[in-house]
Amino acid sequence: MCYAKARINKMIKSEFRKGVVITFWGLVILELIVSLVLYSIISVYYFDGHIIKKGTLTTNQTLIPIGIFILQFIIIAKVLLTNAMKIAIDKNEKKIIFTHIWFNFAKTYSLKDFDSYVETEEWSKQGTFKAIYLIANKKLIRKIRGFYYSNMDELKDALFDLSNLGFRKITSLKALKIYVTGRIID
Repeated sequence: MCYAKARINKMIKSEFRKGVVITFWGLVILELIVSLVLYSIISVYYFDGHIIKKGTLTTNQTLIPIGIFILQFIIIAKVLLTNAMKIAIDKNEKKIIFTHIWFNFAKTYSLKDFDSYVETEEWSKQGTFKAIYLIANKKLIRKIRGFYYSNMDELKDALFDLSNLGFRKITSLKALKIYVTGRIID
């Protein structure tokens, strides 16, 4: 008799740190408030609406708050769209899946899509957190941030097929350069 070994699926899933989901919900609420204020200012001065009492600001004075609220809207939307992800790494299939927690769309990568990864630290008001930058053709493709996930070591271990380029200190200037050019390795 021939017994086939059952293939054990080695799927490593990200685990959110305590409070992260509440933070995401807070950002959604903040986004709604910012949107309401932006809508109010625009509707009063440009479409003759009646949400905010007219006459408190001149038309030119509204440009600064509108610019600030648009910038806030863009920043919060970017945080929600790029960081609210569940991550699953399938060791058998050698793929990594990023699934958005709000919209449930997923992006699947083969581990072969990446050349290597870099370990670094990112700073926040709560302290420093480990981060893993997935790299292809010397460019940053995806980040796995310890600020959001409690099992960073387990996620890193699941990337065993990728070349680890070690720890790199990312300064503010280097982070801006990466953001603009995408290049992480010079």
